[in-house]
Amino acid sequence: MHIKRVRSFRKAVYFQLIFMIVITAGILGYLWIHSEYTNFSQESKKEEKEFISNQQTIIKNEVNSQIDYIQYMRVQAEDRLKENVKNRTYEAYDIAMNI
Repeated sequence: MHIKRVRSFRKAVYFQLIFMIVITAGILGYLWIHSEYTNFSQESKKEEKEFISNQQTIIKNEVNSQIDYIQYMRVQAEDRLKENVKNRTYEAYDIAMNI
């Protein structure tokens, strides 16, 4: 009877130790995963902000480039128009002089 109690006691202590180890490992695992997830979330938000900032800069530069191109084309069109009006004026003058 005494041997059975000793074995039963050893078994109980053994299972309690295993239970404590499993619980401790579970808690440590949860804390580690939670910490990693928090770090990932923070890094993800930081990367997202940086990406958006870079894209805004790229778009801003592209828009400014297009504005410059439009202004250049407008000046070119005005110059061509002035030249065209000048040539037509000379043609009209020549026609008027030949009549």
